[in-house]
Amino acid sequence: MPTQSYQTQFIFSPNRFSGLVLVVLIAALYATYLFPTDFIKGTSSYWLAQNEDVTQYIAGFNAYFSEPWHWPLWKIGSLNWPQGTLTTFVDVIPLYSAILKLIAPASWFPFNPFGFWLLLCIFLQAIGSWWIVREAQITSWIALIALTVLLLTFPSWLNRFVHISLFSHWILLFSFALVLQEQRTKHLPNCNWFILLLCAFFINIYLFTMILAIFASQWLSQDFVAHRIRILYCTLLMLAIFILAASATMWPLPAANGGSEYGFGIYSLNLLSPISGGSLWQVSPDSFSSEQHFEGFNYLGFGILTLLISCLIGFIKQRWNQSCNRTNLVWPLSVWITLLLMMVYAFSNRIYWGDQLLYEWVIPHWALPLTGQFRASGRFFWPIAYALTIFVFICVYRLYTKRTANIILCVVCALQIIDLSPLIMQTRALLSRISPPIIDHMEWQKLLPPQTQTLYLYPKLKCNKNSSFLEIQLPFMRYASENHFNINTGYIARYNPACSQEALEIAQSNFQSSAYIFVNAEYSDSTIESFFPSQKAFTCEKFKSVTLCLKRK
Repeated sequence: MPTQSYQTQFIFSPNRFSGLVLVVLIAALYATYLFPTDFIKGTSSYWLAQNEDVTQYIAGFNAYFSEPWHWPLWKIGSLNWPQGTLTTFVDVIPLYSAILKLIAPASWFPFNPFGFWLLLCIFLQAIGSWWIVREAQITSWIALIALTVLLLTFPSWLNRFVHISLFSHWILLFSFALVLQEQRTKHLPNCNWFILLLCAFFINIYLFTMILAIFASQWLSQDFVAHRIRILYCTLLMLAIFILAASATMWPLPAANGGSEYGFGIYSLNLLSPISGGSLWQVSPDSFSSEQHFEGFNYLGFGILTLLISCLIGFIKQRWNQSCNRTNLVWPLSVWITLLLMMVYAFSNRIYWGDQLLYEWVIPHWALPLTGQFRASGRFFWPIAYALTIFVFICVYRLYTKRTANIILCVVCALQIIDLSPLIMQTRALLSRISPPIIDHMEWQKLLPPQTQTLYLYPKLKCNKNSSFLEIQLPFMRYASENHFNINTGYIARYNPACSQEALEIAQSNFQSSAYIFVNAEYSDSTIESFFPSQKAFTCEKFKSVTLCLKRK
């Protein structure tokens, strides 16, 4: 009888395998609705863009995939030639790219694997909702479906389709599931945390930093007197493996890589952002600042805001002193403090309400390295948004009867879908967009001699004065990566090249195997001629936006 009871529970409980199957089916239906034909295969019109972030990802991946293995393992030699760069700095999800480089046949080159990654992220986002419901010990099919719907329509997540690695919000959900697991078992799941942290480190450094802060808050709240030996051994082992992994894959950093970036105080969290942005609720739709203080698109959605109000009413009805205990706070105090610090960082040193600057303070000199590495501080509201959503979701089931909580969740989901329907439709339209080519790959294959191995493209990234690197040079980065060329620049994060070094680099190059491309808006004909030694014979041909110079035969 006990065995039969367990089998029945295994099949029909939302916290068991059947619940997992359900959320996977919901995710599959959702992906079918969102993705156009051939999107997952990476060949739809969306991926043909030559001047957007996805261009960088596809170019960086194919450059990495087509090269032999280097040391460190994440190195790409053909971008930022001859110094090279790392997969980390071209946002190609290093862990995913390395696995494909290891197992995919060379005959696939060039190809685009990121449609499948986005599909995988949708499945993992749904699985994160199932794991959270399981750890919260809420046995309700409506609860499982409701949380899955809320997390699959999460605005800040949907807004990240264009940033492939940042679309991996399931990392945040898994981290909160681990916090709930510790709450349930009274034991820090070190092994699970280590696996998640290691994966996050090689997927996206922003998401890694967020969950590292959550893990640190959990680690610091442990009872070191009772478990000091186990905690010490686990911590030292994790640290050693991280150092070895980073050494093997990233260190030493190639020249001109790994520098700081501007933008802290610009790409930040606006006070209006969490409460304004849907079709049902706009606090001040036209009050966006002239800068980018709505980074991360941190609107919660009218449904989640309604759920927050329902939770507040529940607390008031059950009296504060009785309902506000450690259990009903869901997250331990250490996690709440960590989330508060993330909130402060998300606001940055410039606090905006719409387009109104309310307060600004000077960043201390010692904090500049931190703000230079994580310039898009508005993204640090993401874990707060998820933590708040999970918090009110669980509290509703603790403060109301199961029947009332189910009704509230059904209403909340309906409101959330209605409120975010324009965003969902906008996402579908974005993924179905037509991306006309900027440069014709077939034409350039005819223009370049067969012996060409390296493209010298000027100006380099961040050296443009009168033109856009995205509109002119980025298409050549993709062209080079898909045709086995080296290129002396690239759309590379934390990349600080030396400008005005054209003559020196050209003089040191191999004239026979190189092609030199100059943006017409940046260089006059006489300036281009001055870069080449007078004793060498070169021919230069002007096209619409660039000039191509080659060694004369």
